[in-house]
Amino acid sequence: MDIPIQDLTTFRIPRFSINDIDMIYYINLDDRVMRKKHLLSQLNRLKIPKEKITRISATYMPFNPQVGCAASHIEALTRAYRLEHETILILEDDFEFTIDLTQLNQVIDDIYYANPSWKVLQLSAVHQTTSPVQKTVNKNNESTIHFERVIKADTTAAYLIKRDVIPLLIPYFKQCIQLQNRRYPIDVLWNTLQPRISWYITTPHIGKQCEAFPSDIDSYRTSGYQIASLQ
Repeated sequence: MDIPIQDLTTFRIPRFSINDIDMIYYINLDDRVMRKKHLLSQLNRLKIPKEKITRISATYMPFNPQVGCAASHIEALTRAYRLEHETILILEDDFEFTIDLTQLNQVIDDIYYANPSWKVLQLSAVHQTTSPVQKTVNKNNESTIHFERVIKADTTAAYLIKRDVIPLLIPYFKQCIQLQNRRYPIDVLWNTLQPRISWYITTPHIGKQCEAFPSDIDSYRTSGYQIASLQ
């Protein structure tokens, strides 16, 4: 059961930041050099230490890209769990942040303050169903980022995750490989888990798909992202 989310409408001195993330794993195909450079330039702009960035060589499956996607995320999560990283950020290489370092640190601090029991924080989505919003504020007492409790939200492009959730999430990703069905990519299969744990999303979203890098999965474009069609 969730701990009631704390009131975020009063300014306070931040205690948490990007430095409290143990490792950032980014998923990148070996031949996608430009995507790698673009993502690393963003992380450099956000002043992420190089020792906190790990590349996952994506699994290439041109005729079944959603299965390759599943295998790549499983590799990232399995490695993070094995190395006992407690808080992990998973990024796909076409993700693009739309906030600066100060705002990102505020988001991280706010999710810890709002609900210390949080398990997953999505940074973006295409289709989402959520429960009521919680506001955060900046130093001028102006509303900035919100958190919403996720009931259902697609897109695995960027998510913060706690280590203890990894054993719960990986079986859903393995279903994608077992099913071999385009109707069930991992960001559809994880919908079953989302309402069961403390899963949140930022509103507005704090990132998007880079327009220069279209998705490899059969998809349609919505709000800057491409997701697998369920038709």
